[in-house]
Amino acid sequence: MNRRQPDWRVKRILLTLESATIRPRVIESAVKVARAYGADLAALFVKTTDTANMAAMPFDTFVVGPGGTGRTIKPEDLEGSLDRLAASAKTMLADIAGSHVKWTFQIARGHPMEVARERALGTDLVAICTGIGVRPDPSYPHEQMQKPLLRLGPGTDWSQPVSVLYEGDIRILNAGYAIARSLGTPMTVMIAGGADKMPVLRRRVRGWMKRHPGHVEMVDAPAETADIAGLSGIRSGSLYVFGARSRYRGAIEAALADGSLLIIPPPGSGVETEGPTNAKVL
Repeated sequence: MNRRQPDWRVKRILLTLESATIRPRVIESAVKVARAYGADLAALFVKTTDTANMAAMPFDTFVVGPGGTGRTIKPEDLEGSLDRLAASAKTMLADIAGSHVKWTFQIARGHPMEVARERALGTDLVAICTGIGVRPDPSYPHEQMQKPLLRLGPGTDWSQPVSVLYEGDIRILNAGYAIARSLGTPMTVMIAGGADKMPVLRRRVRGWMKRHPGHVEMVDAPAETADIAGLSGIRSGSLYVFGARSRYRGAIEAALADGSLLIIPPPGSGVETEGPTNAKVL
């Protein structure tokens, strides 16, 4: 008996921004994903705790603004500069989103990941933006987010196939399939496991592919995690989908500083990623 699984619907996306990540390319990516799902976009400009602490220091500091430019400012001017950056981010979002996406914009203060976790209630997907050479804080465990986490990089080519790393969690396949269908792109499934598990994993993926029509390619991931980025057919500008506890996670994040990643929380987090997507294809 085939029991219908619940769809993975994305109705609301929380987008966190900070001073170093206000770039048109990453905001365009966030709007593109929101349009693909037909989702609302809740933008949150975070005045980071570190930046606020700098404002109290008795020396000048350097702040990066939109487009990667920056300038040296005095501590007493830092708060006003952040307010202007927030206003610039809101204008940029309004210009890019236009009337295609329903959006809101708020300002918060704290650690970006912590603020995102606190504000994630009622959202289906949390998106964080990374600028060129800017990485999320690795000291904060993504598993605590309890929501799928989309890291938007400025170098993402959204016409490339979505790359999915399958290590036995069927939710990863369903999450990758949902976003690939939403974006109208093919999907590459990389199967990773020990020699004793690979036959079973391949058989599961073949069965899954029969139930999920579309352009889906299946390849074996390399045994060594460090070789994942060099796998034939894997492109640096692709979107990668994998589990938060994947043993390949560190290697992928290190190799794709400017790419985009969709990280799925561990099983038991309450994240539903089963079944086909009803999202609009662009």
